[in-house]
Amino acid sequence: METTAIHYTSVLLVRAAPETVAEIEALARAEASERPLLLFFHGDGVLAATRSGSAWSALAGAEGVRALLCAAALQRRAVAAPIEGFEVASLVRFWDALAASAAGADFLVRIDEGGDARTWQERLELILAGASLDLDLRVLFEASAWWDLRGKPESWAAWQQLFDHGLARVGVLAGPSGRAEAVAPAEWVGESALEDWREGVDARAEIQA
Repeated sequence: METTAIHYTSVLLVRAAPETVAEIEALARAEASERPLLLFFHGDGVLAATRSGSAWSALAGAEGVRALLCAAALQRRAVAAPIEGFEVASLVRFWDALAASAAGADFLVRIDEGGDARTWQERLELILAGASLDLDLRVLFEASAWWDLRGKPESWAAWQQLFDHGLARVGVLAGPSGRAEAVAPAEWVGESALEDWREGVDARAEIQA
């Protein structure tokens, strides 16, 4: 456990599954990021980080880099801990570090694709952890991801708490046609409204879930 607060110049959320293009892209971003750097592995990202011979292990041991593994994601995937070079932590710790890194910014969570029930559960947990700290959160869906969620009744029932309790502002990006669709209780975000959605959000405060 940290005994003194560390202000990280870069805070990255890594959710990419192992041996995917997304993982290669995430690793490149991490290697190019300014130090001190906090890496937080969430979802299938914990499998990428902890597999044998992972390039993440070398990065986790580099100067100015701290690597955290989501406790809940590890438990769901039955990954044994501790793992050399990595610490186990909660999602709240990720948001604490991100909020300090992007002080004064609003936070934007982008969801660009669908997923299975576990993926939707972990995305929701990520957002709820940020909401528990009273952060100004916006969640922006690609239209295909939104309809994927709406097509999973059990997942959708859990996500409705965001609307019931006003925990985040939720929007759906215009699809290829650009025509407004009935996406209530979310907001329809056409091209003309996208700038408003990004107001107050800088690159450090935007994450991909």
